[in-house]
Amino acid sequence: MILHVTTELEPLRCEGELAKWVKGVVEKRGGKILLLGADGRYELDGIEVVGAGATPNIPTSDVVERAFLKLFASLAEVPYRLDPREIDSIEGHEWQGALVAYLLALRLRKPFVYSVYTTETERQGSGVVAESIKSIEAFLAREADFVMARRKGALKSLREQYGISREKLFSDPSGNEASTPERSELKILQVSWEYPPHLIGGLGRAVTHISAGLAKLASVYVLTIGLPGRVVDEHRDNLHILRVDPFTLKSTGFVSWVYCFNFLMVAKALSSNLRPHIIHSHDWLTAPASIVLKHLLKTPLIITMHATEYGRSRGSILTPMQRQIHYWEWRACYESWRVIVCSESMKHEVIKAFSLPADKLLILPNGVKLSELDSHTPLRGERDRYALPWEKIVLFAGRHVYDKGVDVLIEAARIILSRRRDVKFVIAGDGPMRFHLMWLASVYGLGEKILFTGRLSDEELYRAYKLADVVVIPSRYEPFGIVALEAMASGKPVVASRVGGLSEVVVDGETGILVPPGDPEALAQAIETLLYDPVLAKKMGATGRRRVEELYRWDKVVRFLEKIYRRVHEEYSVSSWLTLFDSVSASN
Repeated sequence: MILHVTTELEPLRCEGELAKWVKGVVEKRGGKILLLGADGRYELDGIEVVGAGATPNIPTSDVVERAFLKLFASLAEVPYRLDPREIDSIEGHEWQGALVAYLLALRLRKPFVYSVYTTETERQGSGVVAESIKSIEAFLAREADFVMARRKGALKSLREQYGISREKLFSDPSGNEASTPERSELKILQVSWEYPPHLIGGLGRAVTHISAGLAKLASVYVLTIGLPGRVVDEHRDNLHILRVDPFTLKSTGFVSWVYCFNFLMVAKALSSNLRPHIIHSHDWLTAPASIVLKHLLKTPLIITMHATEYGRSRGSILTPMQRQIHYWEWRACYESWRVIVCSESMKHEVIKAFSLPADKLLILPNGVKLSELDSHTPLRGERDRYALPWEKIVLFAGRHVYDKGVDVLIEAARIILSRRRDVKFVIAGDGPMRFHLMWLASVYGLGEKILFTGRLSDEELYRAYKLADVVVIPSRYEPFGIVALEAMASGKPVVASRVGGLSEVVVDGETGILVPPGDPEALAQAIETLLYDPVLAKKMGATGRRRVEELYRWDKVVRFLEKIYRRVHEEYSVSSWLTLFDSVSASN
């Protein structure tokens, strides 16, 4: 039996000619219909129609974003609505239906047929949306076992634009099945958009250390994106890195780009025949793929919320992008067996933002790999790169965005330098505010006293900590503050804002000084206190190092995380979670 996947079907959902065309094809070929964006079950002239579930009612910017939103919502529902036992092949009608059909065909190990009525080239579309659709159509045509041109114009376009032969045949559906992985040990799938060499902030570094540590205790698979020209899988003992090319499909904007690589992540996981015991997702950027894999593979999902849009926007969720991000953050928390946060502050934020029960959340702080940090000592003459011999070094490291409060530090630097000139402010990192901050320093006449280094490698940053006299973290919003940990582990005193996780990591008066966020006067006074009293600064640095050794080592964090995984897997093993896909064996 053929499963037809479509967004339109006469008379149930009619938005254009496609509804009539699909009905005609189904009447001739027979089968069952999966109708995207619809609820309920129907019978249409003797043919069963299964609604895949309503699309979330949140604003989107264009048809591509809407299509992927519909895809992820549908695939999370299909295992509970569709019995796959009699399905022999899966046919996707037009590109929106074919996206869903392709992933279902991968999961069920069935031939995938791509039915094309018109192409974007034929429709003479132009602009970023049209280019995105063309790339999706080309991808589907390449991946299909068989491409069915339903109209003459489509046939010509497929041949000339995409180089697809009309004679493209089904592959043997019974051959070369991948073997089922052994389940003798715990298998964990980490899903993250950050992983080396693609690192943006603390999230990627956390996933890197967690995965490396867990690989000593379990089999770990990391599903992530690669950089242009560096999309290569890696396999090292129990650690397997699976990468997708996030630019395979052309996107219309940031959100649709996220949807595109999430789609490719689902395809990669299914084609790799992954069968993990636990799926661990990190933040909203991989939530769509993680939720779909949870339901298609019937595997418990855990989410770590490293930050929230609610927190970043101070509770103001207004734009279409914010509403989509907020939706996926809520949906991921709702779908997850457990929600992990990095601090008590983040726990309260997540409960307030998503109305979660407190017993669903677990606090698991980030950590530091002390041996790695200790192995990097400053190179001979390296201090000269940052400051003159007589200058004290005040270091900031982080993204140049509003929430990090670098502008507040520049204001504080202006105050300090009006009273003493033996201080050099070193600002490491990069971000969208970098040129504005450089302009601000120039306007204040501080160009020689504030050094913007750009992004430092981990090794350079670890050495920079040891060269600094004070490390400053003037954030307006900070769920945790990994820089504070690394500075403390380097034996340096910290001046930080009394916000979020920073107020838990830094002990005021013992490992550093906490100040009100957005207050340059208080920030300047705290920095000067430590610069004027090197004995106090050294004492705070030593206390901070001991605190990290006791509470924030990655090996301790990883061991606790493994216990969480095993507890969730035990709970899952005795649960009554059932789907209609249970009739499909694990190897299918």
